[in-house]
Amino acid sequence: MSEINPYQASIYAEPAVTPRTVQTEEEFSPIRSLGTWTLVCSISAAPSFVIAMGIIPKGTWPAMVLGIGIFIVLYVMLDYRTRQSPFRRSRKVRYALYATYVLRLIASIIFPIGTFIDLMCGFCSAFIVSPFQLEMRPTAPASGFAFIAIFIWTMTHAVVMHLVLFGVWVLIWLFLKLTMGEDELPTLEAETLSSEKEVVIR
Repeated sequence: MSEINPYQASIYAEPAVTPRTVQTEEEFSPIRSLGTWTLVCSISAAPSFVIAMGIIPKGTWPAMVLGIGIFIVLYVMLDYRTRQSPFRRSRKVRYALYATYVLRLIASIIFPIGTFIDLMCGFCSAFIVSPFQLEMRPTAPASGFAFIAIFIWTMTHAVVMHLVLFGVWVLIWLFLKLTMGEDELPTLEAETLSSEKEVVIR
């Protein structure tokens, strides 16, 4: 017959605290971000750059490169500032962004499509910067004023293009919102799980 030992440890174990899996903060890599956005912006701007080389004053192409570089820096800064925001962690937001830029890259690689899109945005931006048209003629001298005119035209063209991309992103996001479930929000809560251990008393 078994007797209860008063000095024996309790048959009940202490509650075990098991933290829920938490999404850790992703370390930001400026080199990776800079390389990614340089590649994306360079491919996206290729059709516009090729078209513009035939219509802008010779020697003013660095103004376009400067405008593209500024947008690359802005992308890297935005990438850094929003990396942990709840908005960016949303699956629908991320998937919509990926799809938008993949479509943009495909349109740039498929030359006729990219040329048409860039021509439309170029016409809109040229209308906005119409006061500078005299300095944007191919026969115009590569003066400082022409450099500024090409830079303003490049920045305006980029803004118009991003408005188009934003519209595409909204449409994709709305589609995903209708077809996907709700996002699971990350949480830092820990849950306590209690377990009992059976002890054979001899």
